[in-house]
Amino acid sequence: MDLFPTRIYQHQTIFEEYKEIMTEAEYLLKKVSSKGFTKHPGWEQGTHSLSDPTFNENALKKYRCYKIMEKLNWCVQQYVQQLGHTPDTVSSFDIESSWVTHTAPNEYARLHHHGTSDMSGVFFIKGNANNSGNLYFQNSNAVHSATRLYSSMSEQHDIPVAVGSFVLFPGWLPHGTRINTGDEDRVSVSFNIKLN
Repeated sequence: MDLFPTRIYQHQTIFEEYKEIMTEAEYLLKKVSSKGFTKHPGWEQGTHSLSDPTFNENALKKYRCYKIMEKLNWCVQQYVQQLGHTPDTVSSFDIESSWVTHTAPNEYARLHHHGTSDMSGVFFIKGNANNSGNLYFQNSNAVHSATRLYSSMSEQHDIPVAVGSFVLFPGWLPHGTRINTGDEDRVSVSFNIKLN
């Protein structure tokens, strides 16, 4: 038996809805690209760029990405149900912020977390599962590595880039992306969610 596991949710957009969602994602990318991407001023060289380095904007709402938000709504409902919630415990949610992340070749996302957000996530727009830089999660329970008992267990878990897929996770969970070793940009939408 596993006690106190951390559940991650992943959903690949199905064929019937993929074209509509990805058309909307391309529109979003075109809009934010016209304004440009910016490096976060407090991060080291080599990290990715952001459509909003303040994390205050909600790009999905601003650019009316209704198909993406509709699918995200469905994914959030699935995720909270998997965690044992009912409409009595989670009646709705709000996307507090969303932004586009641009990771050029040889760039990465540093290990970080999303603070007090109930849920965070990513939607992959562009990338290659073989070399664009996996999303990875780090074990948040530091005591695991302090003893020999758990020393053979992995402290990190990778999820390859899968264009058109959503990944949801607790905002407090440390995560980052590996170096983009490919020749193409890796582009995704990141978001923070508050449960009501």
